Amino acid sequence: MDMTAVTYLFLGFLGIYLIIGILFSTVILIKGLSSLDPNTKSSGVGFKIIIIPGLIAFWPILWRKWMK
Repeated sequence: MDMTAVTYLFLGFLGIYLIIGILFSTVILIKGLSSLDPNTKSSGVGFKIIIIPGLIAFWPILWRKWMK
């Protein structure tokens, strides 16, 4: 396997990870943010915009916490 194939494979996995993260962050912002942290119930739109990159990056950890 040459480096081009490895690069495409890596970028493919990264793309899938980001797509799942975007979908997860959308769902969590609409339905379940307050179940992860009750203090976010009264948070505004600005706070929710700020945490989107973190939700996308750490979606596997947050998914497990949300499912408990």
